[in-house]
Amino acid sequence: MKNGDGDEVAASDFFEMADDGADGPQEIAARLVEECEEFAHLKLGQPAILFLMRTVPKVKGGRWVLGEMCLPRFQGGLAPVGAWLLAKACGGTAPDFLLLIDREWWHGADLHRRRALVHHELGHIGHAKDKEGEPKFDDDGNPVWALVDHDLGEFNATVRRFGAWSPDIPAFVDALREGGGLS
Repeated sequence: MKNGDGDEVAASDFFEMADDGADGPQEIAARLVEECEEFAHLKLGQPAILFLMRTVPKVKGGRWVLGEMCLPRFQGGLAPVGAWLLAKACGGTAPDFLLLIDREWWHGADLHRRRALVHHELGHIGHAKDKEGEPKFDDDGNPVWALVDHDLGEFNATVRRFGAWSPDIPAFVDALREGGGLS
């Protein structure tokens, strides 16, 4: 794989551990979980998150991926090997989630944007639901975690042409107004 300058990068160098400290993603996440009521489920369940910096830019659909929350799942015959490698890298226990952050973007971003990105990615962590819509727990009583999709998935051109055709759109506009993004 090549980095942004076109140089080859060894697979072992694709990621590095995230920065520690007050402006590092771990500390920002901890503060957001304490401050924000929308993360009450994270206070109670305390999922383990491994924060990694992606050293090679990722582009998906023509867009630079700044961060992504992932469930560390492996498939097929090598699933046990992947789980073992991750557990070894994490001191014996695999995390519940991986937060992958673009290192170049992170180091160029101010604290406000860093907090916004971490808040966005924490929003993808949800408590899995059973068939009745109730929170799921494992045999030990721990939450079963899941990834949550965005509240709004829409194209600007569709909204421009058809307006608030879906109930998600006015809710998003209201949230934008409340956050000071619209006057």
